[in-house]
Amino acid sequence: MKKLLTLAATASTTAALLGAPTAAQAGLIGLYQFNDAAQLGLDTSGAGRDGTVSSSGADYSAAGYQGGAASFSGGSVSVNLDVNASVLPKMSWGAWVKPTSTRGYQTILSADNGGYDREITIDARGSGFNSWSAFTGTGVLSSYVTPSTTDWTFVAAVYDQVARLVTLYVDGVMTMTSTNFSPSFNFFQIGHNPGHGEAFTGLIDNVFVYDQALTSTEIAAIRANGFPAPVPEPASLALVGLGGVLALGVSRRQRRPQAASLK
Repeated sequence: MKKLLTLAATASTTAALLGAPTAAQAGLIGLYQFNDAAQLGLDTSGAGRDGTVSSSGADYSAAGYQGGAASFSGGSVSVNLDVNASVLPKMSWGAWVKPTSTRGYQTILSADNGGYDREITIDARGSGFNSWSAFTGTGVLSSYVTPSTTDWTFVAAVYDQVARLVTLYVDGVMTMTSTNFSPSFNFFQIGHNPGHGEAFTGLIDNVFVYDQALTSTEIAAIRANGFPAPVPEPASLALVGLGGVLALGVSRRQRRPQAASLK
């Protein structure tokens, strides 16, 4: 009886440990790794928000940051996810980006309908020269970091509508300012501004969206670790772990009669 209770406790603990979402899972509501040429817009977060790829100008590339990437030349991947401040007052998103040109306004991620809505972009309006930037609802927040066409750059923006703050991360550089967003489109696009075009040219990989305002430590962890494989469902992991523990218990019970018969 005591061993059965121990087994149950072990199973419960294992399920709890395996079922608890990791730092890379908690709050993740969209992940686009672009590893499948046949399903370029596949959402590997488990949320089921697959993106719609435009008929031209958005293609698969094997030369990604990790695995494949989306190669943009005027096209887009549209995602049916509402990132309005009224829907997601706290939100974080980002990607690894490698442009082929640094000229003109180029959109990485955007839900903008004309009011400087949530967007990560290459833009000159905040600095006087093209740099990694983010819209603030009233203007452009510049990182003052010039984009590279030879290296991958990690870019992320964290929004906290309650605190009225937007924080832009470009590799190890952090910039923060106040924000006040008005309503935008109820979807967002990768590689294209849905209201104004401003298309991106180059490679984008591992686009992520969280329904939380991630801390600088969490952003640094994503930058360091990336998303090397599709994120598993926590519930599935719990079932696998529980099944393994129970199977071990059954196996041990089946071997006991043999041990007894040898005495």
